[in-house]
Amino acid sequence: MDKKAIPLPKHLSPLQQIGSACSGAVLTSVFTTPFDVIKVTLQARQKNIVTNPVHSIRCVCEFCLCNVAVPGVGAQRVSISSTRALSGTWSTFSNIVTNEGPLQLWRGLSPALLMSVPATMIYYSAYDILLEKFQFTDNGRTNYALPAFCGGFGRTLAVVTICPMEIVRTKKQAQPHYRYVELLSMVQQAVHANGVKSLWRGLFPMLWRDVPFSAFYFVLYERLKTHALLQGRNVKKSEAFLFGATAGSIAAVATQPFDVVKTYWQVEVGDNLASTKRVPMTSMMKRIIADHSWRGLFVGVVPRVSKIAPGCAIMIASYEGSKAFFHEFNQR
Repeated sequence: MDKKAIPLPKHLSPLQQIGSACSGAVLTSVFTTPFDVIKVTLQARQKNIVTNPVHSIRCVCEFCLCNVAVPGVGAQRVSISSTRALSGTWSTFSNIVTNEGPLQLWRGLSPALLMSVPATMIYYSAYDILLEKFQFTDNGRTNYALPAFCGGFGRTLAVVTICPMEIVRTKKQAQPHYRYVELLSMVQQAVHANGVKSLWRGLFPMLWRDVPFSAFYFVLYERLKTHALLQGRNVKKSEAFLFGATAGSIAAVATQPFDVVKTYWQVEVGDNLASTKRVPMTSMMKRIIADHSWRGLFVGVVPRVSKIAPGCAIMIASYEGSKAFFHEFNQR
């Protein structure tokens, strides 16, 4: 057997599947957080949220619920033209590094790490267990609807579980001047004012973003993997890396509009406790198109693809490699 090939593991214990799923979670989070920070910063600026380490300027755009006022600082309408200089991925990166310091590219890493382990554990383990239980390949016939269902179901469980922590991470990346204690206090006040449902604000665009992403991702990944297996060989580590990056990139572009809406909703949590109204997702999208054209729905797509492509590649290669390790371990 080619030492660089990944065998097709079967009959792993649930604990081994969980261990395989978690093996690349930390590495992926550390590597991809800077891209996530740039993406959220671009999306928050489009929403006209302006923050700096000294004070905040209250956003009064028509569809925004933000109300981050500071004594002595009047409410101001932030013009879109004033943020155009920082609208690009590279200029945003340069601005963060120059004005806030390189370490600010990893803001929100703590909640990201807290999210990644349970999310990855639930997501990949549920996918693998269901795929094996319902027999992806039966009597030589491959059912590609099954990886779509298993991937979507596993992602749904993961998203519902981590949504409260995702709110904290998004707010930290969009509004870095807040400390974690202050962010948690804002979330707590939002729960007191609007109920426990505040912890799952942005859940629906997250599901619209992540469930189709996962379904598409795993169908494409399994097709690529099956193509290699039909040639009478196992999947190489380099191929698993490439398959994961390709599938993740295409799925990321297709689901980007929902990521923009998710950011819009979650940065609002705790900023205006008096308001319980939420702009419907379709109305939000229409308003974004009216204000920024169709490009507004794809703001941040470059850093998101830059994050997801290597992230998926690292995760799937690590996952498959860990499963292969446990498979060989079980045969000893």
